[in-house]
Amino acid sequence: ISQGASKKKQNKKGLLAVHCAAIQGRIDVIETIMESYATEWSKIHKEMMEKNTPSLPYLALSNNHLECTKW
Repeated sequence: ISQGASKKKQNKKGLLAVHCAAIQGRIDVIETIMESYATEWSKIHKEMMEKNTPSLPYLALSNNHLECTKW
């Protein structure tokens, strides 16, 4: 992120880096990414919901990472 990585770049499944972090249980990465999104997150979240992308809590819980749902 500090090197200019795109926050909206999606993988082949349409997931952002923050989604992949939730799947892997990486709270540290989720927090860093969410801090960098700041005011953009509501717009990005809306776009993801329109595309039926799974939510961050859903992805975390589906992969047994309950601790990732507390942010």
